[in-house]
Amino acid sequence: MAQTVGNVQIPNGVSAAAWNNGQIAFLSGRTQIPGFMDLSPSELAIFHADLQKMAYMTALERDLSQFFLSMSDTFLFAASIAKSGFRGLTFAGLLGGGGYNMQMIRPQPILSSLTVADGGGAGSLITTWKRTFSATGWQSLFGTDTDQVSLGVTGSATTGVTTYGRVMICAPYVLSTGTSPKFVELRPKILQTTYPVYPLHWIPLSDIFLAKLPATLLALPNDSFDIEANIGTTGDDVPQLFGLEFITFDYATLIA
Repeated sequence: MAQTVGNVQIPNGVSAAAWNNGQIAFLSGRTQIPGFMDLSPSELAIFHADLQKMAYMTALERDLSQFFLSMSDTFLFAASIAKSGFRGLTFAGLLGGGGYNMQMIRPQPILSSLTVADGGGAGSLITTWKRTFSATGWQSLFGTDTDQVSLGVTGSATTGVTTYGRVMICAPYVLSTGTSPKFVELRPKILQTTYPVYPLHWIPLSDIFLAKLPATLLALPNDSFDIEANIGTTGDDVPQLFGLEFITFDYATLIA
């Protein structure tokens, strides 16, 4: 059952302390907290067990587990919002079927709808984050104000380009697996809300660079958003949104 903290309701299982100390904050383009549905006790057990598995998976190549798990309350809040967004589907964790799943954010729902000029596939499936920046200055990192990432793309249900009613994004971080990050500042826009420019404070972790967003980017099913970046130097980079995507089972099983 949802908790009341002060005069605000938050989902069952989310730490009241994490809410009160401001650890949970969303860039959602909305002035109110999006609606949510509590996860059942069995769903909560799956969430916590599978989040630990995902943290271990992130540590196999590069140890990002501490950064990942530090956002567990934010991720649980988002999972409850996703349950509402998916009209009460059962949360099925990493592998369960028939409801909705969670996984690391993939490039397919983020880049495929964008124009080629903005690093996308113009309606064709994109399966890599790799970018080549040929000019400096403000430009698309993940879309622009006139070419936003769309989570409401309609079309064939058999392709990952079709995101309508199937995808929600929760991203506390951006990271770069390039030789060095080419982008030095970000400016997010969710729906019609433009947020302030945010200078990036990179944490170098061996061969990866991680930066925390000022609040977690939360794009609900059928939302649109973009992140423009100030490119400081030209060349190849691999910018990624680091966090979770919540996706319906039919979308989670697509291979094209």
